[in-house]
Amino acid sequence: MFFDKRVFLIKKIKKGNILKSTWNYQIFDPETDEQIGELRDGATGMAKILGKVFQKRFLTRYLDIYDVRDNSLVFSTKITPLSSKVTVLDNEGKLVGRLDSKFLSGCFYFVYDASDREVGQVKGHIMSKDFALVGPHEEGIGVITRSWDGVGGALLAKSPFCFIVAVEDPLAHTPQVISMLLLATGLALDIGLTKR
Repeated sequence: MFFDKRVFLIKKIKKGNILKSTWNYQIFDPETDEQIGELRDGATGMAKILGKVFQKRFLTRYLDIYDVRDNSLVFSTKITPLSSKVTVLDNEGKLVGRLDSKFLSGCFYFVYDASDREVGQVKGHIMSKDFALVGPHEEGIGVITRSWDGVGGALLAKSPFCFIVAVEDPLAHTPQVISMLLLATGLALDIGLTKR
C-alpha cells in the first residue's frame, strides 16, 4: 500500500523542448528505488486551456497523485496562485487538511487538519530548500529536504532535482494523513520555487 512507507523520494523530470517544457513529479520508495507514484494534472475544462496559455504559477493548480502500481488515485491537492493556499483531499474527495501561507509570520505554511485544528507549521530555508513540519511545541513531525543521510540520500547528492519527504512523528494524526499533508507541502513548495 502507498502509505506503508514513511519516507518518499520525489524526482523531478523535465519534459518538452527548449521552447516549451514542464516538470513532471514521480514518487519513489528510496529503499528499493521503485516508482510508487506520480503526479498528474487534475485540471479540466477552462483551467486546462488557461494552463496552456498562461504561466502555471499564476493559476490555480489541480494535482492528482496516483499509485502507479495499480493506477489508483491516492489523493488530490489544489494549489492557489503563487502557492499561497493548498487544499488536500483524499481519494474519495474528502478534506484531509489545508495549508495557509503566512510568509510574514516566520514560517512558510500553517498546516490544519480536516477539523481545522492546527497540526503545525512548516519552517525552513529557501536557499537550502530544507523544511520541517513542527508541532505546537516545536516537536518534529516531518521533513522535506535535499540533505538526507538516510536511505536514498546518495540519489539526492547526484541530482539537484530530487528531494525527500519523511514522516518522523505523526502525533495524534494517522501517518497517512501526515504523509498526504507533507507530500502536498513538498510539492507546493517546490512548484512555488520552480520557474515554469
